[in-house]
Amino acid sequence: MKETKVRIVLEAEKLFSVEGIEAVSMRRISAQAGQKNNSALQYHFGGKDKLLEAILAYRMTPLNDKRLILLEVLAGEGRTGDLRGLLEAFVYPFVDFIRTNEASYYVNFLARFYSYSGSGAGFSSIDQPWMSGVLAITAEISKQLNYLPQPIVTLRLSLMGAQLIHSIAACETQIRSGQSVDLTAFTETLIDFLQGGLTQPLSPKIQSYSV
Repeated sequence: MKETKVRIVLEAEKLFSVEGIEAVSMRRISAQAGQKNNSALQYHFGGKDKLLEAILAYRMTPLNDKRLILLEVLAGEGRTGDLRGLLEAFVYPFVDFIRTNEASYYVNFLARFYSYSGSGAGFSSIDQPWMSGVLAITAEISKQLNYLPQPIVTLRLSLMGAQLIHSIAACETQIRSGQSVDLTAFTETLIDFLQGGLTQPLSPKIQSYSV
């Protein structure tokens, strides 16, 4: 990605994460990114949804590569059915990212985007190449939960994604503000929490669901 586009992407990421996606205009992003031409964003990205996609592609591509490597390791060890290993492949790249990017706003942006894209905004990232690791991991996790009714599996995976993103976003904010964070304790506790939520027996109130 060219330098000008990267500068716009990073400025948009910051503004969206702090103020919300709906609240920030393309004109504002252009000005903050030092673009004198107000149509610069339209020229480079074509609109807000394309700009959002560019932010995701810029950040998710290296994260996706790391997830795919971790999945290859699990496969090589014969552990593709290891739920904790799958969760580690999901979580570790995110945590490594905030560890090495202490001024990052990305996961906070992602938390905003998670709500925005789920509100009928008409934007779907599910078929993008940089989602392949996430899709592969969730597919394997789903197989490990096949003793549960499929609607419950789908709901639990959705809750897992929300908990993961919002928890790491809060941790990112702490790091960016200079607070001391025990990332090992945070990471392993988050994985414990996700694993427990995914595998918890059905509540008696919903045991009438059929598999």
